[in-house]
Parts: sequence; C-alpha cells; structure tokens
Amino acid sequence: MTDTINKLTIAAGIMILAASVMFLYWQFYLAPKPVIPPIQPPVVYFPSSFAYASLGENIYKRSRNPIVNKVPDAPAPNVNPIDGAYKNPFD
Repeated sequence: MTDTINKLTIAAGIMILAASVMFLYWQFYLAPKPVIPPIQPPVVYFPSSFAYASLGENIYKRSRNPIVNKVPDAPAPNVNPIDGAYKNPFD
C-alpha cells in the first residue's frame, strides 16, 4: 500500500512541476508583448521672420564680405619666385 502512495505522490509532484513549467513558458514566451506607441517629435514654432525664409537665405543675408568684388593683383614678374633657382644641365 505504501508503494502505491509513494508512486502517486511522485506522479502528483511531477504533474505539478510540469504544470508550473508550462505556465511559466506561456507567461514569458507565448504571451503577447505590449505595444509601445512611437514617440512623436516635438513641434517647433519659428518666429514669423523665419516663416518663408530658408536657412541658407538667412545666412546669406547676415554674412559680410570685406573684399567685395576685389581680387588682389599679382605682379607679373614675381609669379614664380623659384623659377631661376635650378638650371637643368641637359637643356
């Protein structure tokens, strides 16, 4: 009789263990994952002066050029200062 009780106790323990393992498997692997909504970017409000102007246009209006349409002239004889430094002996 005790042999039958021991077998039933072991079988009940195995069934409880199997049920708990199946429950944990269902909880962690088969349960649907919660859906997290995407984060919306913040809305940035610009002043009315920037309403129809692009970034490049604003930079162009604010930039300053100290030499407007003036290119410095290079003197003609000093174009290449090391021109006569080496003479090719085979010429």
